[in-house]
Amino acid sequence: MRTKACTRPSPSKNATPAATADTGQPHIIRTGKHPATQLSPPDWRSTSVSTQKFTKFIKDSGGCLVSRNIIDGRGHIKWVRRERSANPVDTGWRILSDIDTDDFLNEPGNLIVASFNSIANLEPALIGIYNLPVGADLQLVVQDGRRRWHDNATGQDITDQLL
Repeated sequence: MRTKACTRPSPSKNATPAATADTGQPHIIRTGKHPATQLSPPDWRSTSVSTQKFTKFIKDSGGCLVSRNIIDGRGHIKWVRRERSANPVDTGWRILSDIDTDDFLNEPGNLIVASFNSIANLEPALIGIYNLPVGADLQLVVQDGRRRWHDNATGQDITDQLL
């Protein structure tokens, strides 16, 4: 199954994952003009992500850059790309939403460093792509309640290869 060609926005070059340990507890670190700080539990609950029923899928999963639209619940995970790691705890994964634009992503603070496990709690389909190599460029297609991964370079559905 091939997907219709879509334009994927590019993550801002201004955002860099901060060195964070994957403690098994959900956490997000803000990026942008303000110094990176770990959110306290009340701030965490004010986002669309909940600390309840948090599952640690991958031991020491590391961090990834995620669109604020995903964290705030305005958009859904759509585009994922693995780049070279910026530091030892950066997985290289860049996770963008279905409503992100280049202008949005170029604004400081709209890409957030988060634990890969925290984001996998929002979308468990991410677990299957965790070990893909640098250069992986995928699109999550949700159709009839099913989640499928499509390789943007080939247009091919790779979901069965991930199982």
